[in-house]
Amino acid sequence: MSQFPLAKRVSFIKGGLLFVFFSLSFLVYLGAMQKKKKAESELKARFEALGQEKQALLEIQEELKLQIQSQNDPEWIQLTLMKEIGVVPEGQVKVYFEKQEEGKETE
Repeated sequence: MSQFPLAKRVSFIKGGLLFVFFSLSFLVYLGAMQKKKKAESELKARFEALGQEKQALLEIQEELKLQIQSQNDPEWIQLTLMKEIGVVPEGQVKVYFEKQEEGKETE
């Protein structure tokens, strides 16, 4: 009979259970770290996108400030009327460009 005495078998089983417990704990830890890294990279990408959006909005804000400051300037008013509404000052000619449909050739 080459069986282990009862005390040795119990300690062997306890040791095996400890190994299984620590192995499972390590696997759970690895999964949590992977999830954390994924969330961190998503947050970094979102932060960079928000930074770019902020920069674009700051440029728009600066442009709007300049427009507000120039509202009393007659040249700025004339430029705005030409650009936004299409008003042409006296002595200038307004030119329209028609869009061609695909497949039609110009004559």
